[in-house]
Amino acid sequence: GLVPMAGTELDPTAAERVSPSGLETYGVCPRRFLFARGLGVYPPDEWVVDRERWLDPLQFGNFVHLLFEQFLRELTQQDRAPRPDQDLQPLLDLLHSKINDLKSQIPVPNQDAFRRTHDLLAETCEIFLAKEAEYCREHDARPWVLEASLGLDVQPKTELDCPEPIPLALADGRVIHLGGRLDRVDQLLSSGSQHYAIWDYKTGSSYGFDQEKPFQQGRKLQPYLYVGMLRHRIATLGGGTDAVESFGYFFPTPKTDGLRLRWTRAELRSGDDVLQNICDLITNGVFLPTTDAKDCTYCDYLSVCGDADVVAAQSLWKSSQACNQLLEPWRKLRDIDSQGAAS
Repeated sequence: GLVPMAGTELDPTAAERVSPSGLETYGVCPRRFLFARGLGVYPPDEWVVDRERWLDPLQFGNFVHLLFEQFLRELTQQDRAPRPDQDLQPLLDLLHSKINDLKSQIPVPNQDAFRRTHDLLAETCEIFLAKEAEYCREHDARPWVLEASLGLDVQPKTELDCPEPIPLALADGRVIHLGGRLDRVDQLLSSGSQHYAIWDYKTGSSYGFDQEKPFQQGRKLQPYLYVGMLRHRIATLGGGTDAVESFGYFFPTPKTDGLRLRWTRAELRSGDDVLQNICDLITNGVFLPTTDAKDCTYCDYLSVCGDADVVAAQSLWKSSQACNQLLEPWRKLRDIDSQGAAS
């Protein structure tokens, strides 16, 4: 688990641009991070035809993102919040139009599979619109910028977009340069001045997300990183450094019934400690496997690592050896004590 040369190469504070998803990969499993981000090892692409499914989870999520972006863009041009009584039919009309376009790109395996996907998308739209109207009414919020590209080397399309990586300073003085795409930034009009909230759509399960534990021992860093990125960008454009109030995940599918998880900037402050620990570990070349076999459930490298329970148990034992000071940041992340117990 110790590869000092890789640590030098992968040091986040020395990179030209770092992605939040990459840092989250390390938080899930350092070994997975080394395989993917360090060695560039990926499983071969497989062409799998599922006769019982029209869209796979990635295709479904991308479709929903594009649908909501187009729908909300029309509302931002009108400078108004969504209203179910007025907007449900236009949203469903847009859904049907985009479904017809998608059918020409992704063939429908059978009508049952198509009907299930269609009904799921329609129900997702209804939940999305109802929850959006409720949220906007309670917080006097308005969708403002959609799909903002911060620190990504792409042609700017919104007033927040910028191609240059966004610097995020850590409390110890180190700086990480980031790039990422924000699904949505809202204006919060009730605050009496220019204040903003970030929302990220999640079309899968809410498993692994917890209102009381936003960072999940380093597995979820997006809330802290995106708030820091937007704060810097707003300040660059002349706004206040405290203008960004919160980050939230929105789960609009029937499985989660429109769940929202939201954290204020103050509640995310400890993200700096989490990030410092991850940077220390990567820089020192620490790439142990995860200590929790549940992290291995959908991992691409199971065939390389072997039995997940055995590997995680070995990693937990090694992590508990207090004599190894290089692992102290890892023990802090995973709350591991000298008896090998992790919380």
